[in-house]
Amino acid sequence: RRKCESYACGMPNLDLLDSTRKSEIHVFVQESLKNLSDADRGLKQIQATVELLGRGLGVHHGGLLPIVKEMVEILFARGLVRVLFATETFAMGVNMPARSVVFASLKKHDGSRLRILKSSEYTQMAGRAGRRGLDEYGSVFIFCDPQEMPDQKEVTTMMMAQATPLRSKFKVSYSMLLQLAKSPLLSVQDMISQSYSESDRSRKLPIYRRDIKRRQQELESMQPIQCLLGEPTIDEYVKASSQFEGVTRNLHRKLFTSKASTDVFCPGRICMFSSLSAYLGVSSPCYGALLSLDFKPLSQKHDPEFEAIVLLPEGPEWPPPAGGGGDAAKGKGGGEDGERVKV
Repeated sequence: RRKCESYACGMPNLDLLDSTRKSEIHVFVQESLKNLSDADRGLKQIQATVELLGRGLGVHHGGLLPIVKEMVEILFARGLVRVLFATETFAMGVNMPARSVVFASLKKHDGSRLRILKSSEYTQMAGRAGRRGLDEYGSVFIFCDPQEMPDQKEVTTMMMAQATPLRSKFKVSYSMLLQLAKSPLLSVQDMISQSYSESDRSRKLPIYRRDIKRRQQELESMQPIQCLLGEPTIDEYVKASSQFEGVTRNLHRKLFTSKASTDVFCPGRICMFSSLSAYLGVSSPCYGALLSLDFKPLSQKHDPEFEAIVLLPEGPEWPPPAGGGGDAAKGKGGGEDGERVKV
């Protein structure tokens, strides 16, 4: 903020307006300040801003009075402010393009440290250069201190990196619901519909409807599945299989937490592994022997870790596709592949 004001005040002899535009600015300023008291009009900030506006210069930052910022924004939109010294807030929140954008520095203080601008921040500010329908192209200038030149790699990353995706931080809280309940003019549905996340979903709604319609057409065009045992039997099998997996998982967890866990799950114990697709790309159950166990990560959501050697079947499932294996040290055994894996 101080730099914006010092840059503007450092040009006392610069005058970019003719008499006609000066008169237009004078009338606008007087009309804007007519409701203020004499004491308010005499404020140093207002007097300095009026003097700068009379020469086609302007300052815009968060420390200005609201009426002062509004005057600067309106005159800039009308093209009467030829040079504007502004902070990042002006580029982020106000849609007012300019012919050229000048960066006095590529670093900013984010509250904890001085860092280089992010790609999204640079793009947002540099994107103001170029007025639609007026300029064939916009110009962006970066001032560099000869004693402290920016790193080329950092500048390239700042300009070329992909912008950070926008994510809505809107959250429905109890206090907000109570406040909306008191207001007869706005409902919860109206408030949620105005949020950024809901707006993004609304824009994608036609795509979702199109995809649903296409999927429905594909489903209708499919030939009916002929099952030898009948569809109810398949449904019962899937339900029973899901229940079996749940009972087995609960049984294993009780064994993990029992006093006899170290005796049951000891090195050399033969086990059947039924969920190796995530590690080895194998869908069928396989036999294996435990090598070592670690019960430290055991919690309500995490099972213990153990290392085992597993006998893998021969056939089209093995070897797995490239990139589909886990931590592996291959061996051979009994006409089948042996795989040592940590799971």
